[in-house]
Amino acid sequence: VVRNMNVTGKRKVPRKNIFIDVKPELLDLEEILGTLKISREQLIEIGILVGTDFNEGVMGIGPKKALAHITQKPLKEWVKEGKFKFEVDFEELKKIFLKPEVTKSYKLEWKPFDSEKITVADSAIGLTASKLNSSPKPKKVLIS
Repeated sequence: VVRNMNVTGKRKVPRKNIFIDVKPELLDLEEILGTLKISREQLIEIGILVGTDFNEGVMGIGPKKALAHITQKPLKEWVKEGKFKFEVDFEELKKIFLKPEVTKSYKLEWKPFDSEKITVADSAIGLTASKLNSSPKPKKVLIS
């Protein structure tokens, strides 16, 4: 996964008056799992504890606490003991991430760039349609 692929420049650190450079970063799943000494299934359980697009997560549980809990014992045991409760079946959530439904029925269609359809906020970024049209054509980038 590539993080910050579309973001450049600086961003403010939450709750601090500090700005940091933002650069694209390649995240290697196997390396991260090895560093944390967890499996992919445990990573998914950590995600379920902190919250996903499909569930709210557990109030008061962030990434550090979730990692500590999941490395002690599986989420199923915590739920069985009554420590955590979810508004949805967490086992079904795990299935979404472990074995997602995948379709091969799609078609990619690339159309030419139409500069007339772009609305540019001059005051926000200082880019005008004339600058856009006079700039060099973007090159294709291959990330492997």
